[in-house]
Amino acid sequence: MKKTFQKGDIVLGELPDNAIGSEQQGIRPCVIISNHVIVDKYYVVAIITRQSEKRNTKEPYIALIKETPMDEPSEIHAEQIFVLSEDKMIKKINRLQGRDMNRLDEALHSQFFAIFSKDDYETEYNQGDIVLFNKRTHGLIISNQKGNYHAPVITFIPLAPVDSINYSDELLIVPKQITGLEYDTYAIPYALRTFDKSRFKHKGAKVGTFHPFYYGAVNSWIERTLEL
Repeated sequence: MKKTFQKGDIVLGELPDNAIGSEQQGIRPCVIISNHVIVDKYYVVAIITRQSEKRNTKEPYIALIKETPMDEPSEIHAEQIFVLSEDKMIKKINRLQGRDMNRLDEALHSQFFAIFSKDDYETEYNQGDIVLFNKRTHGLIISNQKGNYHAPVITFIPLAPVDSINYSDELLIVPKQITGLEYDTYAIPYALRTFDKSRFKHKGAKVGTFHPFYYGAVNSWIERTLEL
């Protein structure tokens, strides 16, 4: 499939407008973080914001943009990621230069792959937990303990019953024995989203945990897609 954009391209993107809390919305600069089209003209992006003057140095998911010309001092938020279609990308405005691409990869790796002791970063939400969003949609948390500890948001991949959608190569089949749910599911990586933690405060939000061995398939997809 021919790619319109590449990893590292900075675009002006139109984000979903149903944001609450710390979720981003509206028209914002974003950087493409997937190395290929994940499914028919859809890309994974991370949000770019104005650089904070009071940045907490313990936030490893922040990548400062130091070598790429920008209108103002800026930073990439690897904890604020979305999947956008090409028709939601208004225009390409720049491309990461120099070591800024390495800083992006370091932030992504820290957010999704680095292994931290749960004792050091005790949090209500852990990588691999299965949560119930809006009391009707299940999702798998893919952001790790340190990111979930510091950030006001978490990143998850939706889970859907196998009989609710048609199978494709982009889906990961998840037997019910892995999730503890009452039915087999598909993990839908191309629909991953970042949500404010307040969306998961209702009773019964956490419903299970992925078996660590099976979570490796999810890690492989992330590594492949983000080229880490």
